[in-house]
Amino acid sequence: MSFLFPRTISIYRNLPNTSPGVQGYNYPNENTVVSSDISASIQLWKESGSNPAGLPGDVSKRVYWRIMFKGGAGLCLDGDVIHDDLGQRYQVTAAYWNFFGYQCLCERLES
Repeated sequence: MSFLFPRTISIYRNLPNTSPGVQGYNYPNENTVVSSDISASIQLWKESGSNPAGLPGDVSKRVYWRIMFKGGAGLCLDGDVIHDDLGQRYQVTAAYWNFFGYQCLCERLES
């Protein structure tokens, strides 16, 4: 951990069942650990703009989370699940990589 990356995360991926002749279902608790103990920064991010319908009961903004961490290309993919050090889980909507590391746009999973 550091000043820029004060949190710790683990990345999980739902891998398909590769047993011959067996068709299984992959549930969230069957995820495989891709990497763990990664220093990260987790920041709240709200979508800007408004709902085009403009109805009184509309929720105008969605809440997303930006998770930034260092890692090589291919470490995190769209659809992966990130677990943080506080027990929260996040579904990766968009994983963007550049030479600084990853910036993942995520939605928090409620259970």
